[in-house]
Amino acid sequence: MAISTAQLPPPGFDRIVKLDEAAFALDHRDRIVAWNRACEDLLGFKAGDVMGKMCHEVLRGADVQDNLYCYANCPVMYQFRRPRPRPVHDFPLWVTTATGQRKLMYFSSRVTPSQYPNLPTIIHVIRDHAAWISEDRKETEARARVLQRLTAREIEVLRCLAQGMTTRGIAARFSISSTTVRNHVQSLLQKLNVHTRSAAVGIAYEAGLIEGRV
Repeated sequence: MAISTAQLPPPGFDRIVKLDEAAFALDHRDRIVAWNRACEDLLGFKAGDVMGKMCHEVLRGADVQDNLYCYANCPVMYQFRRPRPRPVHDFPLWVTTATGQRKLMYFSSRVTPSQYPNLPTIIHVIRDHAAWISEDRKETEARARVLQRLTAREIEVLRCLAQGMTTRGIAARFSISSTTVRNHVQSLLQKLNVHTRSAAVGIAYEAGLIEGRV
């Protein structure tokens, strides 16, 4: 994932964002800390021009009724950073590009841990209207395929892997042995036709099986 700045993306950025997806990340102060090349192409803002700025200062977003939606501590930030965070589902937003053009975009928002436990880094993936409709259909189909292949326990284990849990930690959560956890992991890897845990987690994200905190 090419980042048009010398600053490295936050941990988890490349794991959550697929190749060629337009995406940016916000730190614990809600300032932009990553802005990839696809985001530059989609919205026209260069990474060097937006790094360190507040998200709402750049996007100036409005909802589909044209009500102001982007502002400090907006609804998305509030849901992610409240004492009991809630997952944020995909949402449409009118944004203003670098040329002043308004475009209807769809946002998928995820979080990844930061050095501040209660203030995770927020990652926004952006798609235009047509691309979102096509991608949503693909994700729905992918989710159905994964659900058909995996057992309920294997999906639970996969979600634990996405949270970075160890074999021992997963075993403790479900009161099963580490050997049983490894068997579940091996089974889901075979069913998903991948060789590593990180690859399996990537499929889970693509299929929409993992939302909210990662």
